[in-house]
Amino acid sequence: MTVGTILAKDSFQLTPSGEIQAGPLFLMEEMKPGYNKENGDWAYTLIMANGDIYGTSQGKGAENVTFCSDCHNAAEDQDYLFFLPEEYRK
Repeated sequence: MTVGTILAKDSFQLTPSGEIQAGPLFLMEEMKPGYNKENGDWAYTLIMANGDIYGTSQGKGAENVTFCSDCHNAAEDQDYLFFLPEEYRK
């Protein structure tokens, strides 16, 4: 992906009674080289359904989104992205 690319993944959650509600919004942004080489220079942000920012890489609540990079590091050979069609893979 090119610098400045932002990927968004929405989610939902179920209440104990089975009602479907909006869940967190997960964002990945491809940053300039050197931002965080260990994580492929991706920044992660998690926004709760009520609009509160739960955490963002190298910012407020960064410790709350380390699980994002921990998981995406497993896809290092695909630019840290999962489920890419073959024609977009390195």
